[in-house]
Order: sequence, then structure tokens, then C-alpha cells
Amino acid sequence: MALVAVGNSAVADSVLAALRSGVRDFIDLDNADGDAVNIISRALASGNDNGGHASQTRGKVVAVLGARAGVGASTVAVNLSLRAQRAYGATARVMLLDFGIPIADASLYLNQKKEFDLLQAINSLSRIDETFIASAFASHPTGFSLLPMPTQPDRLRQISYDDAVALIGALRRFFPTLVADLGGFADLDFVAAMVRQADEVLLISDPSVGSIVSARSLLQGLAERGVIVGKIRLLLNKYDEALALNAGDVGKRLGVAALSELPHRHVAILQALNQGKALVEASPDDLFSQTIDSVVRQFDWLPAEASVKPKGLVGGLRNLIRR
Repeated sequence: MALVAVGNSAVADSVLAALRSGVRDFIDLDNADGDAVNIISRALASGNDNGGHASQTRGKVVAVLGARAGVGASTVAVNLSLRAQRAYGATARVMLLDFGIPIADASLYLNQKKEFDLLQAINSLSRIDETFIASAFASHPTGFSLLPMPTQPDRLRQISYDDAVALIGALRRFFPTLVADLGGFADLDFVAAMVRQADEVLLISDPSVGSIVSARSLLQGLAERGVIVGKIRLLLNKYDEALALNAGDVGKRLGVAALSELPHRHVAILQALNQGKALVEASPDDLFSQTIDSVVRQFDWLPAEASVKPKGLVGGLRNLIRR
């Protein structure tokens, strides 16, 4: 990542030289406005300068995809977040990105009603620090934070893919683990942008023909957008041994690796949600909860701390803005 600031008299030469050296962002000092602030904020959020030094801990993103609405992606994302937070304690903070459809379902399941949303977070990108996170973001009693999509369609349309990616980059400096619920999200370009940021990708499907066909269509759409489908693993929800169709069978049909099966626990899940809890909280010994625990253990959730602090242009800009 690199920035170039240019004035009108030097624009042509500076742009040509910068393009040859891999510069992606330009700031016109003779026409300075809010764009300059936005460009600098995105640059700082990306974390590195040309020296390649990591800025801080780079949190890992786990994307949870739904083959179609109703397969339980939001339920899986909520339970994964809770178990990840509990497994690693208060020092391993988890952020649940509640981007699934219907909007804010995960927040509803967790009885969280704080209205700070993705668009507000994007508009506050340059202000994000520990104090801002503690005051603005919704927080579950177990310790993890939540960020939902805007509920108003007109505000939802104001979100750009680049801004969302820049925000993820900023949040990764404060949260070792981010779980992105993308279940039911119809905008494949947005889903693809999020999946490209992910270290782990779970595809949630159930054993029905409709879900399997929808999952195949989703994978094809992501592949057409340049996503490496091989990084995606299948978690088969609503599994019943009587169906004689397991995660391995469905994974072969879809061309993705199978991770595990989650047993069909529709009644137990609804009973827990009606109490404002996830099933892993209400019934930690249930087979569903135990399977979620095994999924958590299979992921390398916690990244290593970077030992090198930012230097060069990005480090200087970050220090200047903090003053």
C-alpha cells in the first residue's frame, strides 16, 4: 500500500511514476477536500506500508455463508461466536459481523438492540480505537461485540464494497477473531468481497435438494467473481442419520471439503432463542453444542502478535492523526 500527494503542476509526472511503482491512491493537494481524509483513513486501515511491516495483531475472519435463507447460517454464526469467546477468554475478543438476511437476525437472537451499524462504523473509520469500540459497538454479556447492517434500505445502499473492506481491515487490528454472518445475503459481489478477506469460510447447507442446488449456484457465482472455492468448507446443518446423506456426500456433490454435521435441533434452538440465549449457552452438553465446540477447536482462531510496529509513511500518518 502506498500514497502519493500531488499538486496540479506535478500531476502528470507524479501519477506516471507512481503507477510504475505500484501506488494505488492519489491525493490532489490543490483540490483538498473530504476525499483526502477518506483516502488516508483507508490507507491506515489496510495496515502496512511498502516495507511490509504488520501494524498490530491481524485478526482472523471466519465467513459463514448460507446456501439459502433458512438453512441456519445466523444460528451457526451466533453459536460459533459465543463458543470462540468462551474458549479463549476475555483477552481473545470476538466481533460478530451481523450481515445476514433477514437483517440483524443474529442481534435479535442475542437480544441486542444497540443501533450502531455498519454504515455508521464506516463513517467513523478514522475514529476507531479502544475507547470508541467500547462506547459505540453493541456488546454481549459474554464479552464479544456485534455490528449489524443498517435496517433502512436507503442507508444500506450507501455502503460500498471498498469501504466495508477497509472497515474489516481496521477492526482486525482490535479483534483477534471476526465472525461474519453472510447467510442469505443476495448481493454476490459483496459476499465475494467479504470472502476474499476471510481466513476460514464455512458454507452452511442442509440435506435438502433445494439447499444443495442453491449451494452449488452460490459456489459457482463466487468462482465467477474470482473467489478460490477450495478455501470453503461445508458444515451440514439439520443433519439426521435417517436421511443417509452426510456432510461428506454433500461435499462431494458440491466439490468442497466437508467439515462436520450439525444435528437437527429445531425445537431446542427455538426454546433457547425464546429465552434470549443461544443453544450453546442453554444446553452446553447438547450434541449440537459439542459439535460447535469441535469446529472451534479445528480453527486456528488466534493470530500471532506482530513484533514490528509500523514505520515509514503509514506509521507517520497514523501518529500525526492521533495527535
